Amino acid sequence: RKTAARLAARQKVRRSRALRRVPLFETLCEDGIAALLDATRFEKYAEGAVLCRQGAVADAFYILVVGSAVVSMAQPAPPGAEEKVVEIRVGSLAELDFFGEACLEGRSGGDGAGEPVRTATVTAAEAVQVLALGRDAWARLLAEGVLNAGVEASVRSTRAQRAVETAAMVEAHAGRHGQPAG
Repeated sequence: RKTAARLAARQKVRRSRALRRVPLFETLCEDGIAALLDATRFEKYAEGAVLCRQGAVADAFYILVVGSAVVSMAQPAPPGAEEKVVEIRVGSLAELDFFGEACLEGRSGGDGAGEPVRTATVTAAEAVQVLALGRDAWARLLAEGVLNAGVEASVRSTRAQRAVETAAMVEAHAGRHGQPAG
């Protein structure tokens, strides 16, 4: 039991150090980092695993602790192609990057349910480890003042920047194939 407890304590220290290195959380105090860490789930994925899929309900925000991932979007295939949809790469993620911020914005899907949906698919480019923070936990940490307006503004800014970059990539892909962007 002591060995398991020591291992758990070491893992918590490592994850805490990782969170401190994430620029998004650099202004958090020790207690803030501890509260954030307590609210997250640690998850591991093998190379090639899908961490989140475009169109699925967005229920968690992720911090990539170890590894790298590829971001892709499904788009209409060029005319005459066998497939009706193609996946185009729109970005990549490295250690300490975050993703899944759509769940924090309350972006609604077309199903009328009001649930935010994933705007892209994230696939592990190698074995990865992430910390997942659920939408409700995020809201609670904001309400408690653990996460401040600066953190929230940074997430919104990153999301807006990614939206512009992604739209440009989708437009470029569509232009190469003589079709309207979808």
